[in-house]
Amino acid sequence: MKPKWMKELMAELEGAQRIVVVGIGNIMKNDDAAGVLAAQALLKKLPKKAAGNVSVVIAEDVLENNTGKIRKLEPTHILILDSCHWGRGPGSIGLVDNSKIQEGDVSTHHLPLSMAIKFFEQTMGAKVIILGIEPKSLDQGESVSAPVKKAVKEVSSALLNLAK
Repeated sequence: MKPKWMKELMAELEGAQRIVVVGIGNIMKNDDAAGVLAAQALLKKLPKKAAGNVSVVIAEDVLENNTGKIRKLEPTHILILDSCHWGRGPGSIGLVDNSKIQEGDVSTHHLPLSMAIKFFEQTMGAKVIILGIEPKSLDQGESVSAPVKKAVKEVSSALLNLAK
């Protein structure tokens, strides 16, 4: 049985021709690395010749430095993987409602997600979807908590099924 987040993600990706999965986060802030780790794990699992409609970009906390690379991939859909606080408990996975991301939100990224979403939608015509993993700690360090490690594994395994 698919988890709720995967069912919702599949609905959002309906009709997708080219999906670019973008891993963002600060790898020096413990669980903030979740999006990067999930994207890296997916990249390792994707068979090079069979990846088909799925590409992976590891952006870390400098999404703006990767917009050209993403544009060249001509995505119809951009799936951003990131850490996200929403009070469900560490390691929880879910889709983020883009309309809830405020213009002035403080984040660990140089380019606020609200601006990135607008940029991708307006300049590339791509649908932007954010898949969040609830962190336990965003303190300085390179130690990822057990619940987030488990979620990273779950996300990367589930996303492997997107490659046709």
